[in-house]
Amino acid sequence: MTLKKRALIAAWSIVAVAWLAVIILYFAGPSKTTMAIGFAVALLLSELAVYATAAVLGLSVLESRKRVWAKLTAPFSKRAES
Repeated sequence: MTLKKRALIAAWSIVAVAWLAVIILYFAGPSKTTMAIGFAVALLLSELAVYATAAVLGLSVLESRKRVWAKLTAPFSKRAES
């Protein structure tokens, strides 16, 4: 496994753990402030992962964001066409 692949797996694994932590926080019933901080941290980690992916793959950030959103929304757009 190449260094690039390991870096991307690590970055997106951290993002997944951050969002799982937000879900756990939600069900734990914390204060609004705690929930907002957890959500903000997960959101920032997600953005950093997108930029890291763009940097590792050598893509422009805008092109990378378009590709990521196209992949994420592809299942939903196919259903709408049917």
